[in-house]
Amino acid sequence: MVIDADDIMTDPEYCRFVCQKLGLEPGLVCLEWEKFTEEEKAKIHPMLYASQMELLESTGLDASRAAINVYFVVKEKKWEDEFGDDVPMVREMVESGIPHYQYLRERRLRM
Repeated sequence: MVIDADDIMTDPEYCRFVCQKLGLEPGLVCLEWEKFTEEEKAKIHPMLYASQMELLESTGLDASRAAINVYFVVKEKKWEDEFGDDVPMVREMVESGIPHYQYLRERRLRM
């Protein structure tokens, strides 16, 4: 079963639909959560925190973060701050993944 995160982030009913398909209780879907505390963050390895920061800093689903709303020109500016001279490598990795993402997206579970 292929599930696209964009569908999860943009449609709470889709979350419940996926649960139903998987035999899970749709009424127990968690769409909001507590932000990690500073104490919890301190216990996480810095690399794990860096890779999961946006999730750990969030408090729920955010449709604005869906891939359809990502503009690479804006992202690249952030990458420059985060990755410095490695931006070309990051760009290459992202670009090489796009056809795979598109292939899977075409085959995703739909309501």
